Amino acid sequence: MSASIHTTTSVGSPIASSTVYNPDQSNTGGSSMGSSEFSPLPPHIQRGLNDRLYEKRKQAALEIERLVKTWISTEPPNKSKAYVAQVIIILQRDYLYRGSNSYTRKGGLIGLAATAIALGYKDVQVHLASLINPVVDCFNDHDPRVRYYGCEALFNVSKVARGHIMPYVAKIFDGLCKLAADEDANVRNGTELLDKLMQDTVAEHVDKFDVSTFVPLLTAKIKSNDKQIALFLVKWIVALNSRPNSHLLKYLPQILEGLFGFLALDDEVVFNQTEDCLREFLNEIREKPEAVQYAAMVNTLVYHTKRTQIKVQRVALVWLSEFVKCANREMLPSSPTCSRPFCPSCPSPETSPTSPERSTSNCRTSSRRRTTTMGCAWEGASLHPPPMSSTTTTLQRVSLQCLPAP
Repeated sequence: MSASIHTTTSVGSPIASSTVYNPDQSNTGGSSMGSSEFSPLPPHIQRGLNDRLYEKRKQAALEIERLVKTWISTEPPNKSKAYVAQVIIILQRDYLYRGSNSYTRKGGLIGLAATAIALGYKDVQVHLASLINPVVDCFNDHDPRVRYYGCEALFNVSKVARGHIMPYVAKIFDGLCKLAADEDANVRNGTELLDKLMQDTVAEHVDKFDVSTFVPLLTAKIKSNDKQIALFLVKWIVALNSRPNSHLLKYLPQILEGLFGFLALDDEVVFNQTEDCLREFLNEIREKPEAVQYAAMVNTLVYHTKRTQIKVQRVALVWLSEFVKCANREMLPSSPTCSRPFCPSCPSPETSPTSPERSTSNCRTSSRRRTTTMGCAWEGASLHPPPMSSTTTTLQRVSLQCLPAP
């Protein structure tokens, strides 16, 4: 965009600077979108939000910002709160949900952003649900320009709300995950900047973030085979795991399968970033071996030792090796399963027609015959991969307001 709606300047409003628009004194201002009921928004602002030209929509949004600030500073709290609530309802109903044209919906979005900016951190919390929910709904709009303006609007709302946004992180995360793979480059750029703001906000208010309620959503998303979504999710996992007291290691069994699935997507950038993520978890396992649920992850690792990609096999073998080193006696019940990658005659769980008891017996017999081989595999051979040159992806950080108006 050519300018930011963050900046409130003299915009030459049709309302004289000495005049304060009072909705109680105007019963003729009905909505320009066809509603005949009372409206706290002057008709010329409503027309401006519905204009085809971006500059006129921006002008109307700046006037909303100034109008809301005036109400807050001059009206009793209950009355100003009621005025703002009515403005938000009009923008939702008449512009976002009933707007048949994309420019009408874009006008509604920029109007909501201007309202949030005018409210400021102190007053925005009471209206936050009404501001966030309709904006996130616009992430599903068929017009990519509306989706882009949705990213911009939510960026502005979140920038104002800061820690107040925490109860809505899961909903916003769900919407961003869809936009991460958007076909439109502008939408992806806007998503990236909004995503970075959300991660920073969570990092600053991690004490208010409930990982236990977030992990089920993460677990559902991590089954995706889309490379862009994979990168999006890995960044979130890394960001969360890097924060003190996030306790994400506790939930590793629920996301490990998905992370190894990302390794197998045959994309170098996805592989490198996922491997770095797994390496951080492995370092944490070495530091806190008593906090790991080894048995819950063994079958996942064994399965991925049978992948056709050598690099994925290597990572799985490294993890199995570390499990044996860190867990000691805790791994004894899982030793037949762990020995399968080194014991070809042991039937795998997904292909064996025999009973679990028979499979375990076969593994134990074969493992006794291969004591020397197993000792070499765990102790003599180095399973640690050589250091890989990390691929640094420079992501373009373009301000939402600096992109050309779609």
